[in-house]
Amino acid sequence: MGGFRVLAVVDDCTRERLAPVADISLSGGRVARELSAVIARLD
Repeated sequence: MGGFRVLAVVDDCTRERLAPVADISLSGGRVARELSAVIARLD
C-alpha cells in the first residue's frame, strides 16, 4: 500500500500557503529546492 508525503510551507502571520507540495517521495534535496523557490519568489 503506497502513500504520499506533503510539504506545506505556511506564513504564520498571514496564514498564506506559500508552497503546498505533494508527492510520493520528498527528498532533502527536493525540500531545499522548494524552500529556495519560495525565498526567490518573496524577494
